[in-house]
Amino acid sequence: MKKLALFALALPLALLIHACTDAGDPYIPDQGDVTADVQIMLTDLVGDWDNLHVNGDLTGDTPVAMTQDGIMWSATVSDVAPGDYTYGIYYDDGAKALQPVLTDQSVTVTDGGGVEGTTEVTVEPAAGTGFNLVVINNNPAYENIKIKGEMNEWANEITGSSSDGMYWYLHVDAGLAEGDYEWGVIEDDGSEFGIWLLPPGPNLSFSVDAEGVVTGTTEFVIPSPQPVVNLTFVCDMNDYNEDFDVVQVRGSFNGWSDNPTAMEDQGDGTYAVTVEVEQNEEVIFKFLHDGATYEDVPSDCGVDDGFGGFNRSFTVGTEDVTFTAPWGGCPAK
Repeated sequence: MKKLALFALALPLALLIHACTDAGDPYIPDQGDVTADVQIMLTDLVGDWDNLHVNGDLTGDTPVAMTQDGIMWSATVSDVAPGDYTYGIYYDDGAKALQPVLTDQSVTVTDGGGVEGTTEVTVEPAAGTGFNLVVINNNPAYENIKIKGEMNEWANEITGSSSDGMYWYLHVDAGLAEGDYEWGVIEDDGSEFGIWLLPPGPNLSFSVDAEGVVTGTTEFVIPSPQPVVNLTFVCDMNDYNEDFDVVQVRGSFNGWSDNPTAMEDQGDGTYAVTVEVEQNEEVIFKFLHDGATYEDVPSDCGVDDGFGGFNRSFTVGTEDVTFTAPWGGCPAK
């Protein structure tokens, strides 16, 4: 009798489920776990690798080859189920076992298919090894970046760049003497010194100690271009009594290029040119003529140039503006 009573209770429940299904309620099948593709990115500041792999329980202990683009390496591990994983970066030198480069990294794939944890890593140089000086370029106007400094006797050099022109690097070999080294970055426009890309102030610098350990700044970021305004320079040459052919202006707006910007004769003794500068930028500059003769800027309206003289300084706002001054004199008030 107990078994029959149980069956009698179960039958109406089955009919109820059938009735709900017939009423149009959706049927949602079991879709299983959502997987994720995990992309691992590596920045190589050493430059000694040519065959890197990602390996660990993230890859099911099956090495996944990384693709190189300059100093950047990447690999995608596909269809990773939710869970916690570890991985490392390994170098394949042709031997039976992979050589560890960077280990004990971890990521998590969430139940919703999100990826958390460390997916971007950097290989730092060890003591006594070579290393890379790196430029990250966020300004597409610069297409021919060079690195120069005391470590290469200020020669314009580059070792390589990524295909998108974002990462540029110069590899410095091991064995650099102990000491402090200044360096900087230019856009190579074909002139002798190029366009200086560092902001006003000291050069970048790094140090090498007696053990070959490198500290200091080994990376420089070129910022994205900002909104610009038109700045018109006007130089009044009416009181200048020497002969000249062309009046020019040189300064921070053109990276102090040794190709100064020529100014046009306005027919009234003044010379003018309009350039684009970033909004709210302080522009440091000086007038010159014929590529060699610079004006002497008075100290009353100048800023110290570090060589016993003075440059001009003018800060723009958010609107187009004109700066006017006589050769070697202060602007009218």
